[in-house]
Amino acid sequence: MLENLVELRLANNDHVTEIDTSAWGSTPMTKLKVLKLDSNALLRSVPEALVDGLPQLEEVSLQNLSLKCDCNLRWIREWAELRDYVTFHLTNSECVNALSPGLTPVTDVKTEEMVCEAPYVVTSSVNSGHLPDFAQLKVTISNVGLPVVTWELPNGDIFGLGTHRPSTNDTTLVIINTTVVSTVLVCTLNISNITTNFYGQYVMTATNMAGNVTQSLVLEEVSRDVNLADLPRVQLTVSLVSVVAVVFLLGMICFINLHHTNEQRFQRLSAEKSNDNNSTEDAQQGTGSMSDVEAVIENLDSRTFLQKEKAVATIAGEHNNPGFEQDDEFTRL
Repeated sequence: MLENLVELRLANNDHVTEIDTSAWGSTPMTKLKVLKLDSNALLRSVPEALVDGLPQLEEVSLQNLSLKCDCNLRWIREWAELRDYVTFHLTNSECVNALSPGLTPVTDVKTEEMVCEAPYVVTSSVNSGHLPDFAQLKVTISNVGLPVVTWELPNGDIFGLGTHRPSTNDTTLVIINTTVVSTVLVCTLNISNITTNFYGQYVMTATNMAGNVTQSLVLEEVSRDVNLADLPRVQLTVSLVSVVAVVFLLGMICFINLHHTNEQRFQRLSAEKSNDNNSTEDAQQGTGSMSDVEAVIENLDSRTFLQKEKAVATIAGEHNNPGFEQDDEFTRL
């Protein structure tokens, strides 16, 4: 029976949420020319397999629908462009994706925007090395579905691509860019002439037809006396001072050790010299004592000899000359 069906209308049904690709059963509808799915309030998608087995199809009506314009709906655009023998009616049908809920006509959505994957964050960083003159916040996201990027500032302002001057400060300049690099999208926020109001949390939001992703980054105010641009030079100076201090300390240690060694050597030499002097004096004293002894002995020998001579003379005088008198020299002795 279905094989002879020419037109099928499944419209104005508030209970239809999806149509299974096996809904037609095993019977091919080779004669079906018109398929109408208009005004099904809860219907969000129409799979390609639903119409792919209809060789005689000439007209598809998808009017007054709120569709999810993701990768599962690309076939409508592709069919409309490549199969001109099939007419699509999409009047008052809109996309209900996160990018612009309920407002974007399906006919205005680009094929590359119909994706099934929301963007995701790959990397993020904050470059605050030149505060307060300049800072850069960067988020790298997956480049799928032509994501729309916005940034929310700490003061509540939300900006998209371009150059902006926040409402709370006329001197601060905010520049938002996106750059495609291979399969990723690099989202940057450059901010210059930063004042106190612009330190805090920044939120990047990237949205495509499948969803959105957010990334928070914090720009902190850093109190420093040294410009971070001069930090490498400061680090080098500190390193050189450390090296000089170590060399000086090692030199002082060597000097102290050398002085101590020389002092010990001087004390040892002084002690040896003192011992030599004492030995010399002892030797000289010993020599003087021997000379005195020898002189005494010699003196004793002389007196003994004279005494002997006197005695001999006395005996001889008494024997030869009874009136002999003793010589004065012998008297003194």
